Amino acid sequence: MGISNYLPAGKVVGATPCGRRSKEPLSEGVSPFAGSDTSTPLAAMRSAAKLNQDVHSGGTLLNLRLNEDLVKTKRGQSNLGAMIQSFFSLGAFHVQFNTISTEVLRKAQEKPEDYKDLLVRVAGYSTQFVNLSKSMQDAIIARTAHENY
Repeated sequence: MGISNYLPAGKVVGATPCGRRSKEPLSEGVSPFAGSDTSTPLAAMRSAAKLNQDVHSGGTLLNLRLNEDLVKTKRGQSNLGAMIQSFFSLGAFHVQFNTISTEVLRKAQEKPEDYKDLLVRVAGYSTQFVNLSKSMQDAIIARTAHENY
């Protein structure tokens, strides 16, 4: 599915075998459907890397949401770097991360005036969270927040 039209496209697509309900957002790029990536970000990365990236260049975006505590330390940042290198060594093309907690994102929805500088990765681009539509904000919040590698 395209990286920019997965919300409106989902509104006209019926339920899918993966458990996605009718009219819910589709997955963007090669990202797992929201809530279906219940293992680790590494599992999602290994799965996405199995696709022939050469045939789908530009459409193989993988969005992952990590618990912010995973990247606060030097060790966490080093682990993230190793994870990205491993992903690319498998032939993968594009991965991006958000490391903002669900709590912060919900607060930004409630009081947008206090979170004007909060940036998020959407689908191949970054923007201010408070400038996104409520449905896009909800889709970002729905991405699994991985707690460990």
